[in-house]
Amino acid sequence: MSMWFFDDAGELEEYQAVREEGRRLEREYLEIRVVLQEAEAALREKPEDEFLQARVRYYRKRLKDLETRNPRLTEACPLEVSLFLPPHG
Repeated sequence: MSMWFFDDAGELEEYQAVREEGRRLEREYLEIRVVLQEAEAALREKPEDEFLQARVRYYRKRLKDLETRNPRLTEACPLEVSLFLPPHG
């Protein structure tokens, strides 16, 4: 056992599983944000288009649902920083 968590992190299967799940969530969150940004830009060009309005509503709802189920995605300081980084000083 070493002094710092990251020295052994590569060997811990549970930690690797948590990191992979976090990466999956962050990837999905980013993809939704990019698609939503594109849909909102298209809606600004054609504000009367009902299809684009529905698309923007759908992606906003998905984004809000993802943020509600995983509040760590929108936190100012990620939990990983608080838990796993070496102490300062």
